[in-house]
Amino acid sequence: MDQQDLRVAVFIVDLNAKSRDCKTVLQQVFGLAAAETRVAVALASGTDLTQAAEEFGVSRNTVRTQLRAIFAKTATSRQSDLVRLLAHTERIAIQE
Repeated sequence: MDQQDLRVAVFIVDLNAKSRDCKTVLQQVFGLAAAETRVAVALASGTDLTQAAEEFGVSRNTVRTQLRAIFAKTATSRQSDLVRLLAHTERIAIQE
């Protein structure tokens, strides 16, 4: 792994503040659009691309395009890495 593959994230947390919704956190931390957030949350909960497309009333290609955007914004390249990142992000108590 060379230095170009390394990524660092720093989170500053106010433990006395009220925690925010996971979707809001994903949108603010990673800059995900609402549709991308919806796909990310679905994948993190075990939904596959075909199921997500059916659930959201869009084509599988639309979901794949959204997934590519999610990968770019989260600096991931595989669904397993994305799901792991999202699981860690959910546990971080980012505060208002």
